[in-house]
Amino acid sequence: MGFDPKTIALKSPWLSAGLKIRIAEYFARPVPAGEVPLIDGDPFTDTQEYPNRFAVDISQIQDEKARVQVSFAGYRFFRRVNYELVYENGTWQIDELGYEQGESLGSLIGK
Repeated sequence: MGFDPKTIALKSPWLSAGLKIRIAEYFARPVPAGEVPLIDGDPFTDTQEYPNRFAVDISQIQDEKARVQVSFAGYRFFRRVNYELVYENGTWQIDELGYEQGESLGSLIGK
């Protein structure tokens, strides 16, 4: 959980080369002292709490791109996240995340 270089390093095998670069650029920007980070939680589940269940809902595949909608739920929340995947180096990699509010991870970290 969370969004920092350590948690991203753990997820790195499942992230596209492009997303890794965009995230590294985001972390390289200075954050003013005392300011709450723009991403305050886990962008992969769109929550600050650990989900206790998930379901893969809708998938669409076209050529070397795919969109997979995943629902996460916990005691007091329900979220849907659209995972945009690209086929790189023989595996599907996360390239973008889309949220119910219309934002995306790219819009938050500054594509």
